[in-house]
Amino acid sequence: MIPATTRTPFLRQSPAERAAELLANERETERMARRLLIQTLLGCAICSALGILLVSWAVHTTDAGWAEIAFWGGLLVGDGGMMFLLLRHYRRQEQLGE
Repeated sequence: MIPATTRTPFLRQSPAERAAELLANERETERMARRLLIQTLLGCAICSALGILLVSWAVHTTDAGWAEIAFWGGLLVGDGGMMFLLLRHYRRQEQLGE
């Protein structure tokens, strides 16, 4: 179904109606951009915390095999997760047009 705002031709709208429509669209875009930023920052904090947890466990453990697995896993989860989230954020910001 086509939204009501796109069914109305621009020529039939009064300037006040058009301004209200543009303002509503701008607020919605800003809300979506703010939500995306919060999601990205929260995700980066979680990835960083998990990475630090795994690397610190690798330093603490006495088994060399498990320590190596935990160390490289911590680097992969921490750095890889943040890189993925930042690339996703960039791609979605481009879709929003900002």
